[in-house]
Amino acid sequence: IRGMHFQYPPKAEIKLVKCVVGKVFDVAIDLRKNSPTFLQWHSEILSSKNMKIIYIPEGFAHGFQTLEDNCEILYLHSEFYSGESESGVKYNVT
Repeated sequence: IRGMHFQYPPKAEIKLVKCVVGKVFDVAIDLRKNSPTFLQWHSEILSSKNMKIIYIPEGFAHGFQTLEDNCEILYLHSEFYSGESESGVKYNVT
């Protein structure tokens, strides 16, 4: 599992994500407080067979669960990684 993650402004980023080997369940959650879709989420199965690409806008958290062994994910980012700007979404299952 790659947990829900994002970067705060000014390093917020747009992502294009594709699974080039294997198969993953990919999720994006809208974290933009003024958005009509705030906290709504979208998921896709990405695989080397279906060749889908998911576009993740700035202000969304992103994560995925591998569904097969030895998956490879290709990320294209609009910003460089910034550890100072990185955060995640805590999910309490209890």
